[in-house]
Amino acid sequence: MNKKINISIVGTGLMGLQHIKAIKKSKKANLHSIVDISNNAKNLSKKYKIPLYSNVSELLNSKKLDAVIVATPNQLHEKHTVSFLKNKIPTPDYKIKDTNKINPSDIPIPSVVKPINNGSSVGVYIILSESDKTNFLNELSNWHYGKYLMIEEYIKGRELTCGIINNKPTEIMEITSNNIFYDYETKYTEGMSKYEIPNNLPSELYKRIKDFTLHCHNLLGCKGVTRTDFRLEKTEDNIYRPFVLEINTNPGLTKTSLIPKLAQKEGISYNELIKLIIQDALCQN
Repeated sequence: MNKKINISIVGTGLMGLQHIKAIKKSKKANLHSIVDISNNAKNLSKKYKIPLYSNVSELLNSKKLDAVIVATPNQLHEKHTVSFLKNKIPTPDYKIKDTNKINPSDIPIPSVVKPINNGSSVGVYIILSESDKTNFLNELSNWHYGKYLMIEEYIKGRELTCGIINNKPTEIMEITSNNIFYDYETKYTEGMSKYEIPNNLPSELYKRIKDFTLHCHNLLGCKGVTRTDFRLEKTEDNIYRPFVLEINTNPGLTKTSLIPKLAQKEGISYNELIKLIIQDALCQN
């Protein structure tokens, strides 16, 4: 009988929980331990009777560890990422607020409210009207995405994304979703979003967005495969203005995820993409 692989999970947010569920169902893997400092991590450690580590160094000194899954949010903390990029890359204006100190006046219309340490658009609210604002404030008492949130300028426009594979920008892809924005449902439900390479963008703009993508990747010291998401505004003077929303340092690889689609446009199959990611990780070590 083959020995089970002992896997540790770094991070117990939405992504981490999905990995934990998958490992517990697997006949080939064993949940070795968790690395996190949240109360949720403590509860999971007790539930599964596994070690809990406060940092990766402690984990790497442990015994019988075969693999590690890093399931932390993009760049660990969106606040610092945006601040770092602000001097170099156009991003929407924003402010960080303590969820216990939110006043109605803190939320302009329109705006976007989002967690500062989550993924897959979970916990994102688009505030376009007074009713949207009221609904959010009513639901704020049940907010469970951390102590702080980001209130960000709403950019009306098109949803674009561009990846980095083999240290080069991919083609740009435009996403059109069935919902008011590209939320969790439209991200992971087949048929709820359309994806296409935009052929109506000026060549200079197309190049600029690809340059921004590579610049973000390099500014943050990223390695391997990443994906940067944009909002493209068109002013009343017909001037295009791209804004960086975020960089995904661990982009999704599901059937509906964007990086596999972008890789395919580069002639890279799904299996080849996975091989590239693994080889790059091995080279880093």
